[in-house]
Amino acid sequence: AAVRALDLASGNPGEAFELVLGNVAVEAVLDELLSVKRGRASAVSVARRWLGDDAAPLRLAAVSQWLRLAMFARAGSTGEADARLQDLTEGLDVAQLSHRVDQLGRLRSRLQAPLRHELLVLHWLRQWKPRVDHARNSRSRRHA
Repeated sequence: AAVRALDLASGNPGEAFELVLGNVAVEAVLDELLSVKRGRASAVSVARRWLGDDAAPLRLAAVSQWLRLAMFARAGSTGEADARLQDLTEGLDVAQLSHRVDQLGRLRSRLQAPLRHELLVLHWLRQWKPRVDHARNSRSRRHA
């Protein structure tokens, strides 16, 4: 866990220590985000779990670092990306991935304000859910 935290913290021992000390299961954070993307978990339940204790900022920092690693791997500046990162970012071009990272950065800064944090996190998580083609579904219902 400490080695993975150090990887996610870009080698910064202070940030890695915060992740470990905050008892953030960095692997679980990635797995939960993947579950939302795959439609196996609801964005609502994940948002509640992520915000259920004082470690929410650390969880979002871990997500940010996972996405940073995915962008570096996509750009070819690091070795092979974790297969889960490839799955998470499948179908996204670099600009779309960068946009999600930017949105996450804004989300993290907004958590400092007295807003409904659950709604902010939920809005960000919902963009990872599988898209349903409503036009295609309505056509298939008409032909059935």
